[in-house]
Formats: sequence, C-alpha cells, structure tokens
Amino acid sequence: MGLAASSTVFADTALPRGVSGLGPYLDPAGGAGTAQLASDFVEWSFALEAAARQDFSRPDVEDFPALAQRLLGVLQRPGARGAGGGPLPRALADLSRRVERLHPSAVDAWTARVRNHVVARRWEYGCRSRHGVPGFGHYVTRRRSGIAALCVLTLPRRSDPGLGSSATLAARRLALAAVDVIGLDHDVALYPLVLRSGPFPLNAATCIERHEGHPWDVAIYRTVQRRDEIMAAFVRGCEFLDRRADTALRSTLSRLRDCVSGHIAWLRRSGLPRLPPRPRCAADAVDDW
Repeated sequence: MGLAASSTVFADTALPRGVSGLGPYLDPAGGAGTAQLASDFVEWSFALEAAARQDFSRPDVEDFPALAQRLLGVLQRPGARGAGGGPLPRALADLSRRVERLHPSAVDAWTARVRNHVVARRWEYGCRSRHGVPGFGHYVTRRRSGIAALCVLTLPRRSDPGLGSSATLAARRLALAAVDVIGLDHDVALYPLVLRSGPFPLNAATCIERHEGHPWDVAIYRTVQRRDEIMAAFVRGCEFLDRRADTALRSTLSRLRDCVSGHIAWLRRSGLPRLPPRPRCAADAVDDW
C-alpha cells in the first residue's frame, strides 16, 4: 500500500487532466526563472477563466469563442506570436517565448497542453450557454486559491537538504494529484447533476455496464471514477510519507493538506455526485491500477 503501489497513478503520463501546461515547469533544476514562469502561467490561466465569465452583452467585451480562437492562433503560428492584440494573447505570446528559452525540449508538449486548456475553456463556455449550467463563482475562487497554493508548493525554488530525492519527488506528485482531483471535480460540477438515465448514484454504473448510458452518463461516470482513483492514491501516498521522520517532509505535507482541506470541505457540502460504494475487492484492486 506504499508509494510503490501508487507511483503509476502519480506518473505524468497518468495525469492527463487538471491544470494543463504546468508539466514542463516542475523541474527540480529549473531555478528562479522556471518558478516565475510557472507563477505567471497560473495567473494567465486565472485570467482566461475570468474572461470566460464576462458579460459578453457589453459592446466593449470580445466574444469568448473569438478570443479563444485568437489564442489558438498564437499557439499555431510561432513566427507571429507577438502579433496578437489584447492582454491575454500578448501574455500567451510572452509565455511561449519564455518556454522556448527555458525549456526548448518541452515546447511542443507545452503548446499541446495549453491548446487543450484553451479548447476546454471554450467547451465549458459553450456548455454553459447551451445547457444553462450556472456559474460557479464561489467554487472557482476556491479552486484558484487551491491551485495557486499547490503550484507554489511544487515549484523548485530552492533545494531542501532535509528531504531525500525520492521523498521530494513523492511530495511533488502528491501535489500534482491533488491539483488533478480539484480539476476533475470542476469538470463534474459543469455537468447536469441529473443524468438522462436518472439520478447518478443509482443508475450510472448500471447504464455503463449495459452500454445503455447517454454520453452525459458516460462522461460523468468516467470523470468521477478517475477522480476517486486518484484521490485514493493521494490518501495512500500521504499516509506513506507521514510515516517518515523528516521534519521538513512533515511540514510539506501539512502545507499540502491545508491547500486541499478547504476544497474537500466545499465538496462535502456541494452535493456533487459520488460513485456508489464499491465491494471491498474492487476497492483493493485500485492498488494495482
């Protein structure tokens, strides 16, 4: 049940969702430039979320799908990155240049992640417009503060002699897993909480097994399933690291738990769908996932 059982869940390739674009920044040898780059990217992603929630009926506010298309154009035309007008395209062009300078081998991966990030925000905007999904102002505020704190926690601003390399890597992966859980919960919050086939806890699993579920059913079920698997690994990883005697590691874990505790408290009050209780054998099987 230790870290070995959970390591595949924390691997970068196993965390495809959550805060897109941060992967190349989590470099133990990145230094101050990398830390500042990560901080600026987080701020840019917050500004993108805020732009998606503006009052687009005002004549001075650009339609969000049009803005998203311009951002995708910045990513698609490397030679014209400085040509995009408006604060968000200009900031994205600047981030792209800095990634090229600091992480030349990661440019393609970074660009693909940010492209997915922009496309996801555009999809969310369309989903709210078509289906009347309400805004989640209070939740988004909490999500922003949690992600920002977690990103700062994972940044390699200085080497810590009190932590071994394996413990440092484990703590960073725990933080990434926590960020991913927050992002997946955000995805679930965007779905209608009553599925086409009926209430989620009662019918979703049966519909999936019988291949009868509506696409909404499938999307919610898979998202919540993924969230619960990562959360289980996160809890096991915390338990494993908590047994270490390192004072610095305990302090890191305390900060990490503080970052997610507010989110967990909100989640318990929110009524978001959770998967039905699984048999014990199924719960144990996640160790081999």
